[in-house]
Amino acid sequence: HHVISFCNDATTDNIANLVKLCPTCHALLKKDRASKSDQTRAILKILHEHEEIFDYASSYLQIDDINDLAEKIQSMLG
Repeated sequence: HHVISFCNDATTDNIANLVKLCPTCHALLKKDRASKSDQTRAILKILHEHEEIFDYASSYLQIDDINDLAEKIQSMLG
């Protein structure tokens, strides 16, 4: 799954922006498939568990606060 949606910018189609998810979690992170709070919670879990994903997303979006970063990623779901 692309943490930062691939439809927002083709440069995000790289290994540093990918995380392996089960089918249920992958579906949860599709646009309009779950509540904003559930999606943000799932993104926070990914960011906490995968330092390399946090580093990439934080650098790409220029956001250091993990909560703000998760909210921004959620708002970009494609």
